[in-house]
Amino acid sequence: AKSGDIVLLHDPYDTSVEAALQTIDVLSEQGYEFVTLEELFSNAGVTPQAGHFYLRADEEVPW
Repeated sequence: AKSGDIVLLHDPYDTSVEAALQTIDVLSEQGYEFVTLEELFSNAGVTPQAGHFYLRADEEVPW
């Protein structure tokens, strides 16, 4: 992960939540900050468009 990246986590299994919490802890220790998508796009000066697919706050790909 790098600045501006979107990391999407799902919880289909009982162990998914624990894995997500561990991932968040590790990335936090490495200096990563977790924000809402609204904050991410606002900080990047980007207005997300409905129906568009974003890999990063500043990188959109065709859907």
